[in-house]
Amino acid sequence: MSILESAVYFACESQTVAAGIVTEKTIKGLFYKKPFLIYSVKGYHKWLKDNGFELYDELFDYSFDDRDDMNRIQMYVKESRRILSIDLKELKKIIEQIKNKLEYNFNRCEEISKKFQIGKPKTSEKEIIEMLI
Repeated sequence: MSILESAVYFACESQTVAAGIVTEKTIKGLFYKKPFLIYSVKGYHKWLKDNGFELYDELFDYSFDDRDDMNRIQMYVKESRRILSIDLKELKKIIEQIKNKLEYNFNRCEEISKKFQIGKPKTSEKEIIEMLI
């Protein structure tokens, strides 16, 4: 099954302990307009929210986000299982109700990516950080 055929998207970022960055794993959820739940560093979903993205609180319980590593992974797996146990028709109804958030997050991702388009003058690390804050 491809991401286009899925109702939701689950992923694990490469770095989950010391420092996290947004990779293609998160970008996929934004680009394909899928509600996503990512396992990453402590506070990752809060970081997304702080940087202008909307969370899908109607669907996911993000209480694992601020837990220590072992508790966070256990809670993430439990939450993933809960979502996977929801009847597909019910899941589609919930997703229909958050379409505006999916669209908003896609546009936010696109807005950020335009700042880094090929052909623009080289952007310093300091400028990149300032753009994201």
